[in-house]
Parts: sequence; structure tokens; C-alpha cells
Amino acid sequence: MIVRNINGPQRDPIFLGRRGENLATQICFDVPEDLSSYAYTLYVRRPRERESYPAAHIARVGNTIVWTVSNVDTENSGEGQVQIRFTDNDVVVKTLVYRTVVGIAIDINTSPAPEWQESWLDALTELAEETHTNAESAADSADNAHQSELNAKASEEAAAESEQKAKTSEDNAKASEEAAQQSEQRALESERAADASAEDAEAWAVGKRNNVDVGSEDPTYQNNSKWYAERSADAGGFAWFQVNNETGELIVTVTDKLAEDVSFAVNKELGTLEVTVS
Repeated sequence: MIVRNINGPQRDPIFLGRRGENLATQICFDVPEDLSSYAYTLYVRRPRERESYPAAHIARVGNTIVWTVSNVDTENSGEGQVQIRFTDNDVVVKTLVYRTVVGIAIDINTSPAPEWQESWLDALTELAEETHTNAESAADSADNAHQSELNAKASEEAAAESEQKAKTSEDNAKASEEAAQQSEQRALESERAADASAEDAEAWAVGKRNNVDVGSEDPTYQNNSKWYAERSADAGGFAWFQVNNETGELIVTVTDKLAEDVSFAVNKELGTLEVTVS
């Protein structure tokens, strides 16, 4: 197949082939970028004819309109014309009128060529059906793309919500763990305080801690019931110390054996009550 590229005005006519040639030559016309979306029709005026007709075998490939010349187009030898018409609703744009030429050929006995009207009408019908099918496919693709976009957005929102819930759960778990640790620490401190209080009570009462005599460095060494009892025994009597829970007064009771000269003094440095027996 012979291919001829047309770009702009042509000094010489476009050679379409010899009379009677069929689908042997392709004429390629460059289409301006701003007309690439327009509908198009290529009109042919054959040599020695006044009327024109739309060519049947045309197609757009990118920004190029390809016309495959048929035996309808080469029926007459001589010089003719072609022109491309672009339409977009009410807008009509026409190209230059290109001169064409069909060379002479030796006639042979063949069946007559089909009527050009029937040929180009069939081609236009086929093109219209193909365009409609492509439009439906494009619409379906657009709907599918939109649905896919909606599904993707919904999935993204669900993922974000799940992530937020997971973070909230993690924060709650962390807070619960911290609260449990604090409770455990308080319980341990309370247990230690209770143990210390019990030991202090034992030391003040009997001068022992965990059943072991308190040492001289202990604040209860000379300030406990046992020490006072021993001092009282040495003096031949006993002294009891009690606290009146209602008034907060310290009550001291002595026996007759205790010496008469008993004095009480507060040691401000140690914060203890000292009993002196004469």
C-alpha cells in the first residue's frame, strides 16, 4: 500500500492512483490540535463531476485522518478535489480544497463498481454504531471508576476509624495499668506503715521490736513502759501512766512503795517525759 502524508498546502495535485484502483493508496492528513475532538467528514469531487460525496474509508489515528482510496474514488481519471469538514454542534471548520488526480488505466472486462451512495452510507452506519458502542463503554468505565473511588474512600475512612479506636483502647489500657501500679504502690506503702506502727507500738509498750530489745539508739530506749516499770521497781514501788482519751490528759498512778519525791520533767530536745525518783 502506498502512503502519502499531507501537511499544509500542496503545489501539485495529490495522486490517488490509477483509474479503478481499490484500497491501494492511503492519504494521511495532519489535524490541528484544536480540532482533534471535532467530528470530521472528507468530501470527494471526482473528475468531470459537479457533485461531491463523503468518502467511505476514513479513520482518525491520533491527530491524523487516514483516507484509504477505494475504486469508487478512482472511477474517473483526471483532476478532482477533496476537502475535510470539521463540526462541533453549530461550529463548522473547513480545510483547504486539495486538488487530486487519478491516472489513466487500460480498461478490462470487470463487473461494475458498486454505487458510491450505498458504499458510503453503509460505512457511515457502521461508524455510527461503533461510536455509540464506544460511548456506552466510556460511560460504564466512568461509572465503575467513580464507584471504585467511593469504595476506596469508604475503606480509608473505616481504616482511620479503626485506628482511632485502637489508639483509644491502648490509651485506656495504659491508664488502667498505671492506676493498678499506683494502687499496688499505695497498698505496699500502707503495709509498710502498718508494720512500722506495730513495731513502734511494741517498742513503746514493752521496749522490744519484733521481740528484740530496743538498743540505746532507739528513741524508745528510756521512754517506754518497761523502762518506767523497772525504775519504779528499783525504788520499791510502781507507777502507771495512762492517757485520758476524752481529755487528752496524762494520768500517773503510784503505789505507796514509791518514794515520795517524784518529779516529772519534759525533755524538749528529745520530746520525752522524764520521771525522777528520789
